[in-house]
Amino acid sequence: MAWRGWPGRATALAAVCTCALGVSSASGEPAAAGEGRVAELLRAGAEAASAKRWEACIESLSAAAEIEDAAKTWGDLGLCEEQAGRFAAAYMHLRRAMEKAPAQPSKEPWTRYLAARARVIERVALLVVTTYPPNARVVLDGRPLGVADGRAFAVEPGTHTIAARLEGYSDEVTTRTMRARDTPSVHLHLAPEPAPASAAPGSTGPAAAAMTGAGSPSTTAVELPRTPLQAPALSPSGAPLARSFTPDSSPRGLLVGATYVTAATALVSAGTWIGLEVDRASLRGQVDRTACSPTSRSRPAACDAILERGRQRDMAADVALATGIAAVVLGVASGVAIGLERDDRGPSIAPAVSAHGGGVVLGGVW
Repeated sequence: MAWRGWPGRATALAAVCTCALGVSSASGEPAAAGEGRVAELLRAGAEAASAKRWEACIESLSAAAEIEDAAKTWGDLGLCEEQAGRFAAAYMHLRRAMEKAPAQPSKEPWTRYLAARARVIERVALLVVTTYPPNARVVLDGRPLGVADGRAFAVEPGTHTIAARLEGYSDEVTTRTMRARDTPSVHLHLAPEPAPASAAPGSTGPAAAAMTGAGSPSTTAVELPRTPLQAPALSPSGAPLARSFTPDSSPRGLLVGATYVTAATALVSAGTWIGLEVDRASLRGQVDRTACSPTSRSRPAACDAILERGRQRDMAADVALATGIAAVVLGVASGVAIGLERDDRGPSIAPAVSAHGGGVVLGGVW
């Protein structure tokens, strides 16, 4: 790449770094070991910028920024990265510097940082990542970018792999191809991690706890968990028998569904009846009553419309009445079916481990 004004920018960058070093050394306060290391790194970065050794400048200023979170260090680092062609990193670091800038950054080096950020934004794509659950960590091509909090991430043009990670959830990954000045938005929905597999039946639990000593049987009663639908039947050996219960195909389910359908039909028919009656009353208000009599010589067209609305109204009233009665009958039948189904389940029981071991004694019926 061939940027115009490289010598001028490099000289200004070196002057800014040198000026910052001079101000820090003129404070007169005793410098700690960390401050001395930062000053050394800033000096090395300024010298590398003067010599146009951009990679060395990036290395020194990156190390200084890790020790001290200073706005000017981030800004100078962004300038070096721009010259090295690292436009995405340059934009992120220049934006970080401007976040710490004064309210009206009208002086150096802030104006220089603003101008550099305006240049590099033309060379990158600004990627916005949202996640569910929110605030998951975003990883681009295996490199962490930060938290998905709605801010844009600067990305170099090309094809990239975007992933979202959050503790307790499985990673969600996608691939996107982006060009310079693109502003893509990516939403990643993370699924919860599957729960760990439960222990094998019979290995642990109440039945195993009922055995004492070296496998000796106990007559302690063991309460089995109750299911909301129907308890499983057990064979004499203690193994559950296959038994299914499908509420959707039961008579109760069919009756309840038919009740809903007929009730809805009754409501729709009643609404239609009311609407037709209102329309008929409106038409009757537009003509004289005597004009629609059979002996009238000049019969208006509205009279036929009034008669038609009356026939439609009567039909809707008949349908509403019939479906309403059917809904009541089906509702009563549904209630009876639900009651019979509950009675058919029988009383709950508490099985006990047999004194002979291996078997289960059941009292009552399901």
